[in-house]
Amino acid sequence: MRTGPFDEPFQDSPAATPVAVAFISDRHYVVPTAVAIASLLCHRHRDTRYDIHVVAADPSVDLGILGAFDAPGAAIHLIEAPAGKYAGIPDSCHVTSAACLKFDLPHLLPHLDRVLYLDGDVLVREDLRALYETELGDCPAAAVRDIGLDDNALGIPDYFNAGVMLLNLKQLREEGTPAALEELRRTRSDLTYMDQDCSNLLFAGRVRLLPMRYNCMYSIFQRMRNQYPLERINRFFGTSYASLEALGQDAAILHLAGHDKPWLYFDSVSTPLWDRYRALSPARSLKLRRRSIRLRPIGTFARYLRRHGPAAAAGLARRKLLSLLHPPSPARG
Repeated sequence: MRTGPFDEPFQDSPAATPVAVAFISDRHYVVPTAVAIASLLCHRHRDTRYDIHVVAADPSVDLGILGAFDAPGAAIHLIEAPAGKYAGIPDSCHVTSAACLKFDLPHLLPHLDRVLYLDGDVLVREDLRALYETELGDCPAAAVRDIGLDDNALGIPDYFNAGVMLLNLKQLREEGTPAALEELRRTRSDLTYMDQDCSNLLFAGRVRLLPMRYNCMYSIFQRMRNQYPLERINRFFGTSYASLEALGQDAAILHLAGHDKPWLYFDSVSTPLWDRYRALSPARSLKLRRRSIRLRPIGTFARYLRRHGPAAAAGLARRKLLSLLHPPSPARG
């Protein structure tokens, strides 16, 4: 049973269990982070107290809206990261260098032994105390395998997604992990996925794997059904969902990965649910400039036209048209 919105009339349990959660936000992710926090608080059990730490990627990021939360059983702490520490690292696969601040969480949160890190593009659907209390042993982290990177270029088995991680901060500090991760990011030119490749390289074979429901990429599964049929998903994660809808309903954390973000597009798969949580957040009064995802190819073509000129754009359009009229024959084995 889902618990109600923030004004639910109950008092916290005197023995409420503290659950430390961390987000990182640059200027593009302030509103999404507010909505993610709203979803987290919406499903809080009365015996859970959330200590939420939000790291500002640079001094220009205005996190004031996050201070407007007035919810029982939660405290929000705004943390300013070292200015420009990762500014020289180029963006990768639509992920900015702000993601590298995950490396610094052990030092940014020196008073904590563990923290549950969440990307700003998540929606929480249940209380996360059980996840937070997962036994880590001598593992530096717990995370969910990434089905899209099972066959990854780095050859890492059990490659995990870094959008949801339970981090063993005490162990990471003792092992000098922050400096080792930063060195990997700055010295390896063959890394594609910003911070995620680094964490997978350094933690390989030492990660406690979590059930897929704690980092469920339902929107990607919906949008790319041909690439991710239910049979493949069940086989990869060792699950037995009867339908994609059942998989989505069971998710504890929905990760809205991919380009079709609901704050950018009014017709993405996840927009209706995201808007429901936005209505519970301080971001509900902010105006969003959203467009249609169905028109995204037109915008892509317009940018190509501006960058490469009419002749090149006409050639691209001709190739696209020919590929539609004469698709390649399927390979025969």
